[in-house]
Amino acid sequence: MLAHLLEFLRRHREFVLQRLAPLLERARLLGPTYRLYERLVGLGVRAPATDGGLPVPPNYLRVLVVGTTSAAGFLANGRLAAESVRGYFAEVGLELEDCGAVLDFGCGCGRVARHWPPEASTEWHGCDFNPRLVAWTAEHLPHVRARVNLAAPPTSYPSVRFDAIYAISVFTHWPEPLQHAWFRELLRLLRPGGRLLLTTNGETKRELLIGDELDRFDRGEFVARFGDEPGSNLCAAFHPVSWARERLFADANVLVHRPVGLEDQDVWIVAPV
Repeated sequence: MLAHLLEFLRRHREFVLQRLAPLLERARLLGPTYRLYERLVGLGVRAPATDGGLPVPPNYLRVLVVGTTSAAGFLANGRLAAESVRGYFAEVGLELEDCGAVLDFGCGCGRVARHWPPEASTEWHGCDFNPRLVAWTAEHLPHVRARVNLAAPPTSYPSVRFDAIYAISVFTHWPEPLQHAWFRELLRLLRPGGRLLLTTNGETKRELLIGDELDRFDRGEFVARFGDEPGSNLCAAFHPVSWARERLFADANVLVHRPVGLEDQDVWIVAPV
């Protein structure tokens, strides 16, 4: 019976969130209920022990990062994301293997960072606010220098530390104040000539919006759902292109914008002014 319930939740996740989540939120049970759901989803699914010589994260950690238990999807999507990140940075003149230091911001359990070549002279860094994810990365991906950051800035890194920073599906899980605070922090960490790549939920995610959310998005306003759970899969942020350009990136130069550039999200590459 539990298996059937979990399959229903997987198939109808958006419907359940839209219909039941507001009730749970009013009862202050939304966060605990969703965390229980994530734990239950991770039960009973076996993953390969290794891939390419590196361990595969356990089910629950993969659920925290990508929302599903599919090890094949986790590995394939991480590999594709790494290739895309490399290609996008190359467009603006940065070859990652030639950089001194690269930061995977919101590295989770190394979905993308596991695919960087350990033999490169580049320092591969990763950080995340979930200490359990960071602990797994630090233990099992020795080429990644992983550390924990707080849910709000600053990080413990010194200024002008990195040549390249990428944040895939990270800004998609913050309310508006954290959008601006973390964007300023990541710009602080860039070296002269450095570049920041991030993804947002743009026009292609419009179909997920309901009621007033859709009206606000169409007016060019930022939309955040369940902002009291920042950084979790429960919190979802949606970025009209005009809002991103005029508000979030107001103090930066936009070098690249690709709608639906990576994992159905918009890709942006920016540089400090």
